[in-house]
Amino acid sequence: MSIGRQDGTESDFPAELDPSRPNCVILWTTKMPDQDVALYYGAGPAPYVNIVDDADMPLPAFGPVKPE
Repeated sequence: MSIGRQDGTESDFPAELDPSRPNCVILWTTKMPDQDVALYYGAGPAPYVNIVDDADMPLPAFGPVKPE
């Protein structure tokens, strides 16, 4: 998962699946990103995507998702 800014820069965040809520992904960060950001999964021409469900179905690429 990545958090992208409108200036085109991105930051990758460690992500893990929540064992108690299998439909949730937890993003870890030590600092809250700026307000001018959006969430992406699978952004760019050759993204590295590796989140799958129990049936080995991949999470579809998405973004930008802007905070409310």
